Amino acid sequence: MSYTPGEGYDKGYKCRMNGGAKPAQADVSPDPYWQEYATGWHDADTKILQEARARNGILNEHGKQFLQD
Repeated sequence: MSYTPGEGYDKGYKCRMNGGAKPAQADVSPDPYWQEYATGWHDADTKILQEARARNGILNEHGKQFLQD
């Protein structure tokens, strides 16, 4: 397998944005590809949650959205 830096991130991001589940090896593998994949997946997950909260106006008592704020 030929590896290009950033490839794992792109695939992980696209997977989450398309509703895919994160493979187990993305959280446990020391391989740079899977580390990038996990980061991309988590970034997309954060984006999805923030956009959903913004659409629904869900704010906490400090006037901020939950979790990543």
